[in-house]
Formats: sequence, structure tokens, C-alpha cells
Amino acid sequence: MRISLFITFTLLPFYTEAQERFLIQETDSIKLFETYLSNNSKANVFPYLYNKGLIYLSNNKTKYHHLYYSNLQSEPKKIITGSKFRFGSVSVFNNEIYFTGISKKIDKRGYYNLTIYKGVFENFKISKVKKLSFCNNNFSYSDPFISSDGKQLVLVSNERELVHIIEFVRNKSNEWVRKSVVFISHPNFDIFNPTIFDKNTIYFSSNT
Repeated sequence: MRISLFITFTLLPFYTEAQERFLIQETDSIKLFETYLSNNSKANVFPYLYNKGLIYLSNNKTKYHHLYYSNLQSEPKKIITGSKFRFGSVSVFNNEIYFTGISKKIDKRGYYNLTIYKGVFENFKISKVKKLSFCNNNFSYSDPFISSDGKQLVLVSNERELVHIIEFVRNKSNEWVRKSVVFISHPNFDIFNPTIFDKNTIYFSSNT
């Protein structure tokens, strides 16, 4: 299956002039443009807006998934992640990057759970990676997303034996403190990629 990435005029106005000749469709409220990635690669998922381009996950021309950055007009750059990165989207604030990895410790059932790591993101390389302290080895944590001001973090967890979205806020000591459970899913459904739109709105995907 071929998965292509597209850019919307309403979200990324700075691409309009450069990609006007690749206009695919236009309505009263949105324009869709073909990008370099659409024409030159496949199997691209989990796009994240970063530095007038996208950070995304791809296994194009390889059997393994890797993180890349693209300005959408030229060859993408591979991001050096190290061994802790697992799968899924990333979220960046200044030089902080948050991503899903595998816990080093086995839980009480004998499994390695998903967990959230924070690293320093510079020159397309992730370094100084540390597991976030609130992650309990007996549960999984994934799909982190940090707000544009860096003060709010949401993620997906299976704490309490139910999949739900948890919100954290940054305190004066630059530590993440749990604020609330935003949404609890039905036991038979999953939640993916919560995204902070504004102070009162979070979007997410689900198989409900």
C-alpha cells in the first residue's frame, strides 16, 4: 500500500509559492499540494510539523522504520535515533524531543512495556536520552505530544487496565507533573496520537 504525504494550505502557508505547480485540489477553505515525498517515496507515516517541514517515520527502500526530516522539496535527512526508538510519532519543543521506546525492565507479567523517552535534538541527531520518571514499568506509555509553548504534555497509557489519555504540566523545576486523565477508552478500543490543538481541545485517533 502506498502512503503519500500532502500539505494543506491552511496549516502551512509558507509552502504555497514553492509548491503552486503541484496543486492537486482546492476548495473554499483548503488547498492540497503534492510534495517531494509524495512523488519520491512511500510508506511514510506519523508526520509531525517541524522547522518548515516534517519529521516522519518511513521504511521506504528498507525493511526497518526510521525517522526522517524533509523540507518537502528535496531529499530527506535521516535522523539518528539510537536503539531506544520503537515506532510512532515524535514531538519536539525547542531542542527537546519526546518519543516512544521500550522499557529496559520487565514488568510483573514478564513483558517489556512501551515507555516515553526524552532526548536532546540537535543537527538531526537525538542524544542524552532519558526515560521520563513518571513511567511505571508495569504499564505502557506511548504517543507523546507536547504543546507549542512547552508547558503541556499528553500521552496514551494503559494504567488502571484501560487505555486512556493522560495530561501532564511542567512545573517550575522543569519536571512533568500529572494533571488529569483526559479521556478513558472502552476496554476493546485503542487510542492513537493525541494532539494538543489549544488549551481546551485535544484531537486523537481511535478504532472505535
